Amino acid sequence: MNDATTGHKLQGMSKDKLVVVDWDFKNANWPLPRDCLDKFQVPRELIAFEQTMRRLEEHNLTERVEMMAELG
Repeated sequence: MNDATTGHKLQGMSKDKLVVVDWDFKNANWPLPRDCLDKFQVPRELIAFEQTMRRLEEHNLTERVEMMAELG
């Protein structure tokens, strides 16, 4: 598994699976001129998706800790 591939390296490639480590779209480090970033508005749907993913991640991690505690 490759866990160090950046978005730039993925351009023009197809992947069956992708592990996303950070869902933060509001503070993206995109190679755009500063004036473009200042005008960019993150869609509400994308912010809602990011929040849902964070809640799901927190739930899954909590559930994992509880399951591991039951094992040991």
